[in-house]
Amino acid sequence: MRSFVMLLTFSLLAECSSPSSADQPDLRIGEYYTSARQRLISAGWQAIPAECSPSNMCFGDMYPEMATNMETGAVCPTFIRGSSRLVVCLNVIPDDAIVASFRVER
Repeated sequence: MRSFVMLLTFSLLAECSSPSSADQPDLRIGEYYTSARQRLISAGWQAIPAECSPSNMCFGDMYPEMATNMETGAVCPTFIRGSSRLVVCLNVIPDDAIVASFRVER
C-alpha cells in the first residue's frame, strides 16, 4: 500500500510540473533552425536577444537570439511565450543550424 501511495504521489507531481501540450512547441530534432524558428515566431514565441560578450559570441542581426558560448561551444537560443521559456540547442552547419534538442521551462 505504501509503495502505491508513493507511486501515485510521484505521478501527480510529474503531471503538475510538466508543461501542458499547449506549451509544447512544434519542433523536431534534426530539422533546420530557419524553418523551426519561423514556426515558433508564428506560434507566438518571442526570441530573446543573446547577451554578447567575449565569452558569448553573437551571430549578428539575422539571428539576434543566437550566440556561441566560447567555453562550451553550445548554441542555445531562448524563446518565451506567456510564462513558458523554451531553450533550443543547435548544431551549427554552413548557412544554417539543425535542432539538436529543446526543453520547455515554466
